[in-house]
Amino acid sequence: MNPKLIKIATGIFLIILLGLGAFLLLDISSKKTSQNNLATSPEYDERDSYEAVISTSKKAEQWSSDARLYSCTGIAPDSTQFGLLGVDEGKFYTWDCIYYSKIKYSILTVQYKEGEVIVDPLKNSEKINEDDLRYENISYPKDYNRVLNSSVIYKSAVANGLDPQANYYSMYLGETEDYGYVWKIEEISTAGDKKNTPVTTYILDAYNAQLIKTTDQPVH
Repeated sequence: MNPKLIKIATGIFLIILLGLGAFLLLDISSKKTSQNNLATSPEYDERDSYEAVISTSKKAEQWSSDARLYSCTGIAPDSTQFGLLGVDEGKFYTWDCIYYSKIKYSILTVQYKEGEVIVDPLKNSEKINEDDLRYENISYPKDYNRVLNSSVIYKSAVANGLDPQANYYSMYLGETEDYGYVWKIEEISTAGDKKNTPVTTYILDAYNAQLIKTTDQPVH
């Protein structure tokens, strides 16, 4: 074979080989960059209301022997690109439970976050104004085992129209002005003019999960 042709062929082969190597390196670098830029969804350890109430009530009873559960609210982190996290079929990663003591005439907020009981020093034992009667004349639960779990209430709400796939939701157990001591679930819009605002509120019996009312008006 002509030595000149061999030299030319070898040169062409080396050029092709170098080009292929550069392409592969660029492709690998691009994939690594994409992987580094890809955000990962944070994970939360959601718990149900029964676990939260039983755990926080023990701390509240250490604070005051007559501590009674005024309310317990499921708290989720702010919505993200992954949707609303920290919520799973009536379970929340954080519950804020407020206890009332007539002896101390004070309230105590006890938080249950991912299985840990937390008392915020800034909210510890807030004195109530003597004219504030909101904590009086309430049918406080005498047996927390009789109060239905948030997971059970969630299923009842879904059966009555709550759409957790289309909207976010919050859950509140406690006293309301118009309905007494109940479970309240607010369905919160994720789109349109009403984004991040409650569109439907479900009021359910705290002891049998029966729907009391649905309304598009605020429930306090």
